[in-house]
Amino acid sequence: MILTKNCKKFVCILLAAACCLPLLSCSGSDFQTVSCPYSLRQIAMPDENTGWGLSMENELLFTTDGVEHFETVRRYETASFDRFASAAFIDSQTAYTAVFSPDDNQLIVERTDDSGASWRQTRIGFEDYANICDAGSIFLGFSDRQHGYLLCCSTPAAGLMTKLLFFTDDSGESFSFTADLTAAIAGYPQGITAISEEQLYIAVTYHGTDSYLYQSSDRAKIWTSVDIFPRTEDVSYVDGYAPVFDTNKEYGVILLKIVGGQAVFHLFTTSDGGMHWSQGSEIPCDSPRACAIACDGKIYIIDNSALMLYPSWSFFTDSSIHAILFCSLLLRLHSFDFSLCIFLAQTGQYFDMPEPGTYSTPHTVQCLAGNAVHRFIPYLVKLPVPLVPLLKVPVLPFHLPKFNE
Repeated sequence: MILTKNCKKFVCILLAAACCLPLLSCSGSDFQTVSCPYSLRQIAMPDENTGWGLSMENELLFTTDGVEHFETVRRYETASFDRFASAAFIDSQTAYTAVFSPDDNQLIVERTDDSGASWRQTRIGFEDYANICDAGSIFLGFSDRQHGYLLCCSTPAAGLMTKLLFFTDDSGESFSFTADLTAAIAGYPQGITAISEEQLYIAVTYHGTDSYLYQSSDRAKIWTSVDIFPRTEDVSYVDGYAPVFDTNKEYGVILLKIVGGQAVFHLFTTSDGGMHWSQGSEIPCDSPRACAIACDGKIYIIDNSALMLYPSWSFFTDSSIHAILFCSLLLRLHSFDFSLCIFLAQTGQYFDMPEPGTYSTPHTVQCLAGNAVHRFIPYLVKLPVPLVPLLKVPVLPFHLPKFNE
């Protein structure tokens, strides 16, 4: 069956309109405030309801019913009110915590594999390092259950801060001293992120001209600065917050404080594990502490005044894919020899994986029909809801292939 000119024109209009539907949903506010009974320092939500938190009072939190119902599973005592614990949340069962002992003579690392029901403890003697590094701040960064880093920093003095790095490859049973990063890392670290054993990030603040993000690709032997935001004359300084990544270690975000005439906070994103970064949304916050990526791609921002939740930046791409699938279905129903139809069907196969070699069979039509009904149509129904992409994703020019007359 050959498509008529009017039908082709109709399909083109439908395709263009469907691909623009995600943009129509970009009304409303960019974020929502989430109710939480605790003032948080860290958060991780492995799924929609299950998650971990670390409060400003050094309370380790756990929930199976959303952030609104966090409960304390462990409390940590420190030598002073401004001495904070650190945590690394691997999944819904596994978490690590680190804290200085009340007498500041030891670093105490704990691990749970059963959502906080039981704990194993490792103590790192700190007496040998006390002459070069007092008990200041500590940061945990694990790439998986087995491999992780512990960054210990002294209290700041005249812009200087000692930074000692420890490593474990046995799930926290033991830690070995890896490097003194004082000369390699300038500024005050805000966290350490481990993509793998080899690839690490340390974000820093200082209000100076030094770098705000450092990267190592050889297990902390050599560190180089990463310039995500090109500074201009009107920018006084940039502060960095520890980048966070999804479970695949590909999609990640970093929050930067950019100070010129006034201070603004911007999210930057990467989809290739930090090789390239793109500027995203400006974040209306006062004094952010951390951010986290939930299992569905949504972004949690912990601010002094609130816990904010941003819709996933991938909403735009996801809904565009559903639009393509839907239009591909319409085209396939008209002609199996239509070149654009084959292109869109292959696009649909790439994202939704029907059986190989079924571009021109009823099976493909059924597959695309199922996607259209179960995945794309709900977007149409929910359009009045203010779903907003996290980022203003740049849209490349798209040219439709010429139709065969």
